[in-house]
Amino acid sequence: MAVKISIVESYKHYGKCLKITNDLLEILITVDVGPRIIYFAAPGGENLLFNDESKSLGTSGELFESVFGVGERFFFYGGHRMWLAPQLMIHTSVPDNDPVKYTLIENGVKLTPEPQEILGVQPYMKVTMPPDEARISIEVRYTNISEEEKQHACWQITQMAPGGVAFVPFMPELKMRNPGKPGARMPDFDLLKPLVPRGVLAMFIGGFDDPRFGIDSRYITLKHDPSIYRPIKFGNANKEGWAMYANKGQMITLEFEHNPDGQYTDGGSSFECFASQDFLELESLGELITMKPGDTITHTETLSLGPMLADLPDLNDRLAVAEFVDLHRVHNSIEK
Repeated sequence: MAVKISIVESYKHYGKCLKITNDLLEILITVDVGPRIIYFAAPGGENLLFNDESKSLGTSGELFESVFGVGERFFFYGGHRMWLAPQLMIHTSVPDNDPVKYTLIENGVKLTPEPQEILGVQPYMKVTMPPDEARISIEVRYTNISEEEKQHACWQITQMAPGGVAFVPFMPELKMRNPGKPGARMPDFDLLKPLVPRGVLAMFIGGFDDPRFGIDSRYITLKHDPSIYRPIKFGNANKEGWAMYANKGQMITLEFEHNPDGQYTDGGSSFECFASQDFLELESLGELITMKPGDTITHTETLSLGPMLADLPDLNDRLAVAEFVDLHRVHNSIEK
């Protein structure tokens, strides 16, 4: 197998894109705007990412123009994008509608958007694909080009095509041990150490009674339902560093690094998940870091593609959910 890179002169309303493919995976990256990874599929297959084909979703208005300039607007566009945390309009809605400089490298590309002068940062993205795997690695960086100290975290967001289900680890499975008394079993942890939270979860929008949301001691599920307008969003300290999205007979697996000693925004969330009527987002975050002038922060995640090995389970049957997730964890070799 080999990785092939070519130019697509026009894709929908996105303009010029780079096409990166091997025999197992095909992606498109916008270079007239963004950048966005706007297409992710098996070669010739159905796109598993959301595309805002009408350019109707984004941020605009009088307040927005008072910050970024008259006539400016931020477009979601869809697919994968990079942001800065913490979430404020000036961090997460900087218009990125200009052409992106790019340099082809072995098995991938380096992308350099215009500097975000209003924030005093220079964004950067590198996307690579191994020749023999249905996987990409996405490294994002922000460099402080101002003369002031800043505090930020890198934030990677992927808008998935509608109709699927997200699976997110909540707490690791407890191994049980027999303390010596017949019939007695206890969790296998050090009884002399102080208790610490095993699962940290914050519901930012919506509620735990939302019919799309499910949770048990091991996994969180969020089902995308295009018939439900109201948004829902949760975040968690995703200590296992992965999440999955099952849709159209395929499974996308996101992996990233969680630092148990790191500081994260949004109540300690290294992962967030959002669903609206149009799409579902998987979001990974890097650590919150103080950046002196000239400093660079970085964050890397991988997205991999594989077939669904079983039908979607009844999400109310939490044992079936665990069996479904565990099957794909073993198959995709993402056990940490």
